[in-house]
Formats: sequence, structure tokens, C-alpha cells
Amino acid sequence: MLRTNLYKPGRKYLQLLAVTTILLCAAPAHAGLNLSVTPVSGGNSIRFGRVDLPAATTQEVRIRINSTEATQYQVFQRVSQPFTNERGEALDHDTIRVSVLTGSNSAGSVELQTVEELGYTEQLIYTSTNNGLSDGLTLIYQVDADRITRSGNFSGQILYTVRPIGSGSRVDERILNAYLEVEGELDVRREGGRGSDIVRLYSDNPGFQDDYFRVSFSGNRSGQLRIYQEVVRYPVDDLNTDMGEGTVQLWATGGELGELSVAQPVPLSRQRQLIYEGSAAADEIWMRFRINEEKDPPQTAGTFHGRLQYIVETETATHALPVDLEIVIAPVFEMTTEYPPGGMSFQRLLPTDEPQYKEVLVTVNTNTGQPYLVSQNVRSALTNDAGEEFERDNFTYKQELSKDIRGRVTDPKFVPVPEGEHVMYYSDEFGSPASFRVIYRLRPHSRMRAGDYRTSVRYTLEEK
Repeated sequence: MLRTNLYKPGRKYLQLLAVTTILLCAAPAHAGLNLSVTPVSGGNSIRFGRVDLPAATTQEVRIRINSTEATQYQVFQRVSQPFTNERGEALDHDTIRVSVLTGSNSAGSVELQTVEELGYTEQLIYTSTNNGLSDGLTLIYQVDADRITRSGNFSGQILYTVRPIGSGSRVDERILNAYLEVEGELDVRREGGRGSDIVRLYSDNPGFQDDYFRVSFSGNRSGQLRIYQEVVRYPVDDLNTDMGEGTVQLWATGGELGELSVAQPVPLSRQRQLIYEGSAAADEIWMRFRINEEKDPPQTAGTFHGRLQYIVETETATHALPVDLEIVIAPVFEMTTEYPPGGMSFQRLLPTDEPQYKEVLVTVNTNTGQPYLVSQNVRSALTNDAGEEFERDNFTYKQELSKDIRGRVTDPKFVPVPEGEHVMYYSDEFGSPASFRVIYRLRPHSRMRAGDYRTSVRYTLEEK
């Protein structure tokens, strides 16, 4: 049965014509196994009526296998000549899909269970019964016109092969010549920085923190042309957790003959977004992507995958350009300390002096999403060269959180500096970044002995 869509005025159309011819193999076909390939419409050609371009176009081909021997056989197909137009431009590999009409065979097994892309490698479509009974089946070819981004007259070849199982070179083959005519002159092309249909961003590599996707068109004679960006799937990690809003920024450059709607960096939006509009015959637009290093709070580490679609739309045609997103946020787990000018040295103390204070700023930068703690390890009490200790009650410290920092410190008021390992800060349950001050106070007293007193202090960052 021939299936077509209704004609709609003012739109682009395609026609698909298929002609069967016989290919003579280098070795003669086995006399007991013969293959025929016939368009369902009859004759030696299939001619489609005009079909609205955005709709899918189908054609049916009947395959018959005549077997006179009790030998099991299989039927294969593949593209033997790519579908190219007069300018040598090829259709995308996923433009033509194929399936088997349910119930069209009477025996054996249909191996093509779902709709699949018509590829360049051999595709097993049918296996006969063990005793190799004659049979037939109907293939349905579907042209996904939304994926056609070139105009012109395309021609290609599909090769069909029937081969006895385990019988070496005894095969029979047929070729189907197919012609696809796409009317209209709008030519839309795409180019990615790291692949034709993917944008990759890596936070830990300065050379890969940004990427681009270029959309160009020519031959626009339909007047106003618009390019939209749609989020087909917002980026998620392996646990299906959404990437945080604002992690990826994008903006457009180029478009000199039209008007850009996102000329400045904006967060990746979940909504359909106008990128460009104009009426030029040709133009090119560069979509720029980058990881926002200033996002607060920072994005949790992980690998995120999503999918965008750029819609190039005129009054007579619509082209959809899919692009995959891969954003890799490397784990960060680091601590920095900022000491006062002159370091942690209390100078020229006299018994009657006022207390001296020294502050250390501790900053934790992390995106692991795991809670953590910061510890202080004091080797010993302040001790001079004679082994005498500075009174512990006069060497104290406390911690103060910076503004808007979550988590908690353990000593918000002055206490004697403890010896050994001691936790100073616990993060919140989300392991948010933090900063806090450690304030040391040394108070002179009348009983202290002259001399230099020393100890060492080490800070440690670790996950709970």
C-alpha cells in the first residue's frame, strides 16, 4: 500500500523514486536460491506524490526468496552507495529508517524487530526456517524529512543479499536504486568545536572550559528566518540529578545580517529561546558555551549529559539541528590559609603589656557535596629552650565564621589552645564551601620567664 501525506501549498516538498536493477555477482548465484526485490507500487519504479517536507515519507519494497533446497538462509541489506546530491552533499546517516511490515512473512524469523537506521554495514533482516522454505517479506522505508538539511536531487543504492548459512560464496544479490528530490534552496549547516553535534565542557581543563556550536544557512528566499534554542533534556548526572541553574552560560556571536537576542552571557534556560532573526539570504551564528566559575554555590562534581535542539524556521521549512551537551565538573576539595603580616610571631612581650592577637583565615573550597571537618593539630604547649611552658590559660583561641557561612565552629569563645588533634569546624550536611577565622590571644603575665617560646600548628581538611 502506498502512503502519502496531503499536499499543503507554500511548503517545500520531496519526491522519492526507486528503481530496481540486477547486480551480477563475480560468482554466479546459487541455482537453488533466488532473490527478487520489487516496489509495492508495481513496475520497476516507485514514484511518490508531493509530500509536505516536515512529514515522514514512506515507501514499501517486497522481497521474495525462492528456495529449492533444504538449506537455511539469511537475508541482509546495506547502503552500497551513499545518498548524495549533485553537489556531492550527503544525507545524514539517520535520515532514512527501515522496518519490517508486521505479518508480511509466512515462515522464518524477522530479525529487524524495530525501526532502525539504514546503515552502511550489513544488516540482518530475515532468517529462514531450518529447511529453507521459500518466503517473502515487506520492508518499509521511512524518510525523516526533519533531518534533511540539504536541497537537491539525491541518489543512492541499497544492496540486498540472500546467503545460505555456512555455504560460503553462494549468494544472490539485488540493488535498489533510490532517488530523493528535495525542493527548495535553503541550505542549513552545523559545526561544533569538538564534534558536529556535541558541545563538551570540562571544568578542570582551561582549554576546554568553553565550546561553540555554529549554525549557518544560505539560499534563504522565504523572507523572515528565526533560530530558536530548545532544551530537549536538561543536563543530569548519572543519578538523574539536574545540573544546577547557572552552571553553564551561553551567548551568541556573528549574525551580522540579522539580530541576536542573546548577545551577552545568560544561564542555560529550560525554556524555548529566540536566538536570531533576520531576512538575509545567508548568515552564520556562533553559540558560545562556558562553565560559570563564579557560580555560588559551586556546582557539585559530576558528569552531566543533556540535549539541545536548534530550530531554523522559515515560512516554508523547518530544520531541526540536535546537539548533545556533556559537562564534566571535576571534584574540588582544597583548603587555603591566610596568615597575618609578619606571621604568627608574638614580639617583645612584657608582663604589663596588653594581650596580643593573631588571626588566621581558613578557606575551604569544595564541590563534592560531602560533609567535612577542619582540624587543628598543636604539637605541644608553648615551650622555651629550657623546656619551660607558657601558662596555658594565657594562650587561648577561638573561631569565628565569616558572614553567611553555614556549618559550625567548636570554640566560639576563647579557650586554652588544646594540644594534639582538635576539630575546629564542622560543615553543613551538603559540604558547602566555608571560611572562618582562627583568633589566637597571648596574654602576658607576671610569672612568665624571659625567652623564646615555640610550638607548631597544622590544619587538616578531611571528609567525615
